[in-house]
Amino acid sequence: AQKCAKNSIAVKMLGVDQVCVVKGRETELAQVVVNLFNNAFDAVKGRTDAWIEVELLKKDSVVEIRIKDSGPGIPPELLPKIFDPFFTTKEVGQGTGLGLSICRSFMEGHGGSVIYQPENGVSQFILALPTS
Repeated sequence: AQKCAKNSIAVKMLGVDQVCVVKGRETELAQVVVNLFNNAFDAVKGRTDAWIEVELLKKDSVVEIRIKDSGPGIPPELLPKIFDPFFTTKEVGQGTGLGLSICRSFMEGHGGSVIYQPENGVSQFILALPTS
């Protein structure tokens, strides 16, 4: 939060006051959320009207965490590669290309998923985890 405030990035947290229970390894799930949040930070840093939104939703037997940002989005031609190991769009020395690959591995290991699904011109990653 402090990092975002220093960079004039608004952070919106929606639905995080509700109780949602999922089974899993806390450190792995936290790493997924932190990685996606950091990617969103990198995408919006330095932009005017920069914001990141994290939303928690309950849907039947699934909990979704949606991470949206006001960044430029991912070009359509890169979408098939974004979860591939060692694929990165960051400058040399700025990223390993393992973040999204690890996110997908951790989510699938928990019986869940991670997808990139832009909405109304806004970048959005959706994490889905079963509640039982």
